[in-house]
Order: sequence, then structure tokens, then C-alpha cells
Amino acid sequence: MDHVDVVLKNKDVCMHSAEVELSKTSITELVEEIHALGAKYRARALRDKNLLSADQLQSVRWLYAFAPFETNWQQYPLEVK
Repeated sequence: MDHVDVVLKNKDVCMHSAEVELSKTSITELVEEIHALGAKYRARALRDKNLLSADQLQSVRWLYAFAPFETNWQQYPLEVK
């Protein structure tokens, strides 16, 4: 995460974070799409590695994490000054 923070301004770097409310159907769809996206780009990586020279490839890493979660906002007391 430190690396992403440093290079986040670059056009080839992205990070998304959200805390929203979704139906069980939407959650199922999101999880399926995350799995499909990972599979799609692992397949592309294999294809690229087989078709391109090493100098045409760039090493990348991604991390997807999804879980039902609710922030406990009481742990962040507001200080009135």
C-alpha cells in the first residue's frame, strides 16, 4: 500500500475504496465480477508472456478485497473546540 500511495498520481495506477449498502443480489454480482476480472487478466498475462518478449512486459500486482463490513463510527469521537 505504501508503494501505491507514492505512485497513485500515475495514470497506470488506481485505487478504489467505498463503504456502501448493497442488496444480497448486488453483493453476489460484485463478488462474481471480481473473480471474473482476476481470471481475465491472469489469462491475458499468460497470453502476453507467451507472445511478447520480456522487455515488452511490465510486472504488476493487484489486490482485491471485499467483505461485508460496517465502520464503527463511535470509535472516532468528534472533538468540539
